[in-house]
Amino acid sequence: ILMMVPVAYIMYMSIPPKEVCIKKGSNIHLLPVDNGTIFETTQTQYILSKEGSAANYTKVKLHNDKIGWVKNEDLCSY
Repeated sequence: ILMMVPVAYIMYMSIPPKEVCIKKGSNIHLLPVDNGTIFETTQTQYILSKEGSAANYTKVKLHNDKIGWVKNEDLCSY
C-alpha cells in the first residue's frame, strides 16, 4: 500500500494538461503549418481546451466549438 501512493502520484503528474493558456494577439491557424491560413487572432488571453499537438503547434478547441492550431511560442502559463 505504501508503494501505491507514490506510484499513483507520479501517474497523476504525468498526465498532460487538459487546458492551455493562449497569449493576447496570438494567431489561430487552420492547419499546423507556418504559412497556413489564419482564421482568428486572439483579442485577449484565453484558456482553451487542448485537443492534441504536432511539431511546434498545439491543437485547441475554441469557445465556439471550432478547432484551430496555435504555435507553442504563443502559449502562456496561467
